[in-house]
Amino acid sequence: MVARAVSIRHRIYGQKYLVSSWLGAEPPPGWKRAELQNAAPGSLFSFVNTELLPHLKGLKNRPDATPRQKVISEIMTGMEIYGGLFEGAPAAFDVVLTNPPFGGKEGKEAQTNFDYPTSATQVLFLQHVLRSLRHGGRCGIVLDEGLLFRTNEDAFVKTKRKLLDECDLWCIVSLSAGVFTAAGAGVKTNLLFFTKGRPTQKIWYYDLSDLKVRKKSPLTLAHFEEFFRLLPQRADSERSWTVDLEERKRRAAEESRPLKEQSDAKANEAAQLNERLKELKRAARRDETAIAEAEAKLAELTREARDLANRAKEIEDAVYDLKAVNPHRKPDVDTRTPEELIAFIDAKGREIVDALRALRGL
Repeated sequence: MVARAVSIRHRIYGQKYLVSSWLGAEPPPGWKRAELQNAAPGSLFSFVNTELLPHLKGLKNRPDATPRQKVISEIMTGMEIYGGLFEGAPAAFDVVLTNPPFGGKEGKEAQTNFDYPTSATQVLFLQHVLRSLRHGGRCGIVLDEGLLFRTNEDAFVKTKRKLLDECDLWCIVSLSAGVFTAAGAGVKTNLLFFTKGRPTQKIWYYDLSDLKVRKKSPLTLAHFEEFFRLLPQRADSERSWTVDLEERKRRAAEESRPLKEQSDAKANEAAQLNERLKELKRAARRDETAIAEAEAKLAELTREARDLANRAKEIEDAVYDLKAVNPHRKPDVDTRTPEELIAFIDAKGREIVDALRALRGL
């Protein structure tokens, strides 16, 4: 599948600098809705400028917050801060281009508007994006590495499961850690591209994580030349590979099935023992020793059933670890023997002794 072009007639939701760079042209000034609606005859183009909002300057509901933070707050809580901000905006968008805040923490009030509550701002934003895309709509989003690999919290797993069930996540580009340092985000990030309306079967990865990105050597379009060349066929290379998500799910289900069966057996045994325990406690002459033994056995069976179920869940949840792991990259392994390492350390030690002797002689 080759990515289709974005035109002014598409309903686009995102941030000014991202849309500007990804469309390859400077957008209309201010991104005001009236200007965009008049940009082309019959245009349905609507956009919320979460970066600048010049038309909302002067509103001081929260003097300590930036306009961007206020809009984020309105999106997260559903409480109106800027009157009419979303008035006339479509219920769903053709294209979403955005990068949610990384590492933010949301309060309980903000979490109530989402299917999978969590304090992690980026997870809630991904849910908001999924809700904002129409059927057939496309998204390009910058997400931090943590969201991709974390499977130890239900909201992370369920949000990624929803993404993969409702959308075709057809590409993940793994970036290096320094790409967004100048913008205040030093964490490692990824570009995700997906289309809503069909589940994900395969994910094509492209790896740029080994690039040394610094202030004087930024990430540029030239780094993506091979990416664009391989993209139409989703071809393999030293930097690219494909993950068969359906096969990964099948293997996980196969591996977790015996654990689930053992857990169910333990749970059934515990249920039967619990009924026996009730009879022992109702008996006219209570056998305290038998009751204590039954209670201990019941606790043991319950714990074993829970542990087995948790192990099965961990295996199934691991399917949603979407972190890019390049199978073509050879690990940098030190193959020196212990004797060689000792000789190396000894040589360096002699160099240090010689250097100290020279310094003392000055």
